[in-house]
Amino acid sequence: QSVLELGSGNGFLAVCLLAAHPKLQLLVATDTAEHLPLIQSTIDANASLVLPSSSSQAQTILVQEYLWGTGSLHQTFDLIIGSDVAYRDELHDPLIRALMECSHSNTIILLGVTMNDTKPQFFSKLTQHGFAYERLADHCLDPSFRGTQFAIFVVQRRSP
Repeated sequence: QSVLELGSGNGFLAVCLLAAHPKLQLLVATDTAEHLPLIQSTIDANASLVLPSSSSQAQTILVQEYLWGTGSLHQTFDLIIGSDVAYRDELHDPLIRALMECSHSNTIILLGVTMNDTKPQFFSKLTQHGFAYERLADHCLDPSFRGTQFAIFVVQRRSP
């Protein structure tokens, strides 16, 4: 399974994902260039949690710059994750281009958003570009996030 993290920031979500799924084959944690050293440091500092104990398990962890929608990754992923990536209007179009470039028909996309920051027009644009989305029910979230403005959306390409 291959995973792309958009807007990795400090790399914390990448470390959590790797720790939870040690058999993950590929994780590409991306952000703008100024964030890459921090992401790499976070992954390195948690190597005992994220690297498989068995040398027989191949795992690739890449930290790289990705400016959304530029076509520079040249691959698609099975899972795309991102948290607080649609909080400004000017991010919507590049983010959607990135989702289009990096997903295939079976890709699952999980986006964590703060609802007072992410405007309804983002979701309208997702639909216009051939994606379907559904908000996870509150009972699927940790109790501390239930009833808050934070939500996780599952996004997928619609079948033609």
